[in-house]
Amino acid sequence: DIRFVDRDGDDVLSIGANTADDPGDRKVIGNSLPRYSYSFGGSFQWMGVDLSVLFQGVGRQHWYPGNEANLFWGPFCRPHNTFLSQQFVDQLWSEDNPNSYFPRPRGYEAYGSYHTLSTPNDRYLQNIAYLRLKNLSIGYTLPVLKKTFQNIRVYVTGENLLYWSPMKKHNKYIDPEAAKSTTSYTDGTGEVYNFSKTFSVGIDITF
Repeated sequence: DIRFVDRDGDDVLSIGANTADDPGDRKVIGNSLPRYSYSFGGSFQWMGVDLSVLFQGVGRQHWYPGNEANLFWGPFCRPHNTFLSQQFVDQLWSEDNPNSYFPRPRGYEAYGSYHTLSTPNDRYLQNIAYLRLKNLSIGYTLPVLKKTFQNIRVYVTGENLLYWSPMKKHNKYIDPEAAKSTTSYTDGTGEVYNFSKTFSVGIDITF
């Protein structure tokens, strides 16, 4: 089971006077605001071939999964959940897996104000920093007779092809960019459709 540290040494786990000067056994463990938002890209052309790429991401941001974050907590949230990923099952405590990420399975331990997993802690605080390959485009300009066409270029483009994030280590089903979304049925659960991976093929003809 998860255990908490008695930081103020009074043998009671509490919020103290609930002030900055007396926070009890609590301390600041993260920041939910996105920091170091960035994007970068580039392009080049060579012998008729052109390529452009765009990356976008956030360098640091924290998120503690709420009590409706079913895709993260699984049966710790609601034991009747029908989706359990192999990644989640492999991280559950058992006698054969004593060094697991999650504790022993207990229903509703992440659901409700007073259950252990509902209390924000540094073990399950997620760093939802990410780097996303937002766009990749590859094209080729064909050699043509200038009397007929000025230019013919064929290309293929991909959007939201892949991403990297520390959160993938423990959960690859919640998109880090959507974890704090307010468009889900319950805010901040990550229970939204992830960014769609799309491909398009086209041809540009200039007469």
